[in-house]
Amino acid sequence: MRVSGELLALSSVSDSLETPRGPFFFVGVAVGGVYPGAMAPVPASSEPAAEPPELRNVLLVDALQTQDVAAVAFALRHGPTVVPIVRPADGETGDPDGAIWTYRDPGSGQNVLLLFSDAAHRPETLPVDLALLSPGALRTFLAVQGDEISAVFFDVAGPHPMKASPPDIIAALDA
Repeated sequence: MRVSGELLALSSVSDSLETPRGPFFFVGVAVGGVYPGAMAPVPASSEPAAEPPELRNVLLVDALQTQDVAAVAFALRHGPTVVPIVRPADGETGDPDGAIWTYRDPGSGQNVLLLFSDAAHRPETLPVDLALLSPGALRTFLAVQGDEISAVFFDVAGPHPMKASPPDIIAALDA
């Protein structure tokens, strides 16, 4: 699994991408910034990093386990969310850090945003690249792309999935 600290600047890529796993839709949003729970940047050193950053939001893991909507809202406001990303293939244009990946239902054509509390909850069939999305970046992404997204799923494959609408997530982030 590769980790990205930054994603491409706000833009919409409305092309469908056919893969062996099915049709997908992807859009981009900037990720990063300072928020509660974020780690401070580490100065460059000659020693390699011991481990990649932890891709999880413990508050969100706990909130989904109890299915407590207020706790989920609190967790979204106070920590990052794990998102699958896609990177441009060799020779394609686009930010090498990637763009947020959304699932497009082939039958209805509706787009669904999949968010995860922990990288371990990502189903094997989704893109392997993941990034942490700050609360502000999630809010911005949904403000720009919310009309294109029919639903937001948290930990869609379990262990404790939850579904919400983009306006509900925006309201939770604004509370």
